[in-house]
Amino acid sequence: MLQGRNNVIEFIRLNDTAFWYLRRSEKSEPVFTSGDKDITIDESITRLNRCMDMLGTGTYFIEAWSTDGQKKMRNKDSFTLGNGNESNQPISGFQQPIQDNTQNIHDAVAVAIDKLENKYKIEKLETRIKELEHQNKELNSEIDSWEHRVLGKLTPHIGSIIDVFGLKPKNIPISGVEQKQPNKDTPENMFTDQEALRLNSAFEKWSKNENEYVAIVEKIADMAENDTETYSIARIMLLTEKEKEK
Repeated sequence: MLQGRNNVIEFIRLNDTAFWYLRRSEKSEPVFTSGDKDITIDESITRLNRCMDMLGTGTYFIEAWSTDGQKKMRNKDSFTLGNGNESNQPISGFQQPIQDNTQNIHDAVAVAIDKLENKYKIEKLETRIKELEHQNKELNSEIDSWEHRVLGKLTPHIGSIIDVFGLKPKNIPISGVEQKQPNKDTPENMFTDQEALRLNSAFEKWSKNENEYVAIVEKIADMAENDTETYSIARIMLLTEKEKEK
């Protein structure tokens, strides 16, 4: 008994028997024949493969001979199909279908595109990180100098601010403000070191949350000078609110 399609093909090729019958049993009528009397061995094998494609799982019989009309000395044997003996190896004389690699090519292109996109994203991210680091350095420089900028804005108005709050320094130097000698006829006010620190701390907090604080101070000064009634009301409200916080 021959095992599998490949051995049936080799059976035909080695015996050089281009003519054959395929039967379901040894004595039954042929299911398929080799056909044309002028068929070549390769044409015969191709036809045999196509015929076996149409057969189901089971045992079959093949009868083969070399020349057309030969009645004696025919080669006979049985063979099985579909029981695990089939082979996926190419069979000599039988054209194998060409494998379609379109999907493989598509997948390879997609992977290459993903790699390029990731590389671009990484380079873009690295550039952005460098920009942020530069901005952070500039911001730190600005933070370091904020006190100088605040005092620079306040310096022209220090006198007005002190007057608004009823505070007059007793010979305590203020950076950027020309110090005047106290008039002997003018009594010194209660402006202590502690009060100066409180005032500086208050303007430091205010400058963080209000860009127009200098203009506001100027308005308060004008109100204290020109609209004492409204100023007194506002002053009382602020001082009352301060007492509640305590």
